[in-house]
Amino acid sequence: MTDLTPTLNAILLERQSPPIPIKTYNKASPADEFLKEAYRINKHITSLTTYLQKIRPQYLSLTKASRHKPSSPKSGEEAAAASPLSDSDRDQIDTSTSLVLHDLNGDEYLRKKYGRSVAGRVLAKWASGSGALGDGESEEGKSEEQVREEEGVRVMQVVRGSVVWFLRRGLEDVVSLQRGLVERRIERVLVVLVVLGGGFAMDDTVGLKGAGMDESEVRAIEEELSAEQLQLFEAENDAMVRYYEDTLSKVQNAEKSLLEISSLQQTLVSHLSTQEEYISQLVTDAESTQTNIGRGNKELKRASERRSAAQAVFWGTVGLCTSLIVWDLIF
Repeated sequence: MTDLTPTLNAILLERQSPPIPIKTYNKASPADEFLKEAYRINKHITSLTTYLQKIRPQYLSLTKASRHKPSSPKSGEEAAAASPLSDSDRDQIDTSTSLVLHDLNGDEYLRKKYGRSVAGRVLAKWASGSGALGDGESEEGKSEEQVREEEGVRVMQVVRGSVVWFLRRGLEDVVSLQRGLVERRIERVLVVLVVLGGGFAMDDTVGLKGAGMDESEVRAIEEELSAEQLQLFEAENDAMVRYYEDTLSKVQNAEKSLLEISSLQQTLVSHLSTQEEYISQLVTDAESTQTNIGRGNKELKRASERRSAAQAVFWGTVGLCTSLIVWDLIF
């Protein structure tokens, strides 16, 4: 649509009328910026939760990734959902998820950017006791606009604290979800290790029995086996040992990721407890402030009533004295 403001301004100038003022739009207020940043963090938390829930079957599957391409063509999403993950993929998922969680947890950005503003300093000054509205003198020394402004600051702090608390709750849920995935993966790998451990235990038992045999019996058994069979047994033994070592390394990597997640979860729990105490303190202070404001208004009302009575007595005294003086002058 064509902007007709310049044409209308020209007509107004011809008629010697003031032109239409150009509207200037201010940037988003700090409250809007705070909510915008909170929405961004919440969006990341939601997308990460959806991603972890989506890859859960592939992440927990112990089937090795196939190196051959499937014969039937599938779409990208179906192929990603059907194909199992390799160990490197799982490690990469653990690493990237931990980095994202650390970044979101490092989004103390909200508190660093908005918690130390002028409003935050006023609130800190009020919470420390200086300039508080606990007595009648400090209440009388402040205007109604200043009291209303401080009350708005406190309400804003309570709302922002609640938003941060909600985000930390969501972040803790994501950490719990990733922790559950890693724990479940370790449990499944340990089950495989237990099965393999039983086979190794049997081999060790046979080896111990064989150690008690005479050398002649051992030589007789070796003579019955061909060189190819001996090489095949050695190759199978080496393969089992390598598989066992690889499985142990996987368990160690998973345990390392689990320890990192546990430390992050403990940090989140401590932050949540601190945030809950902070919000409870703010709510209590807001209630006490409301009570103090009501008390101060009552004191102001009483003071105005006393002032009216004093003025009436004063003017009555002045009138009486004036009447006496006039009476004395006349008579």
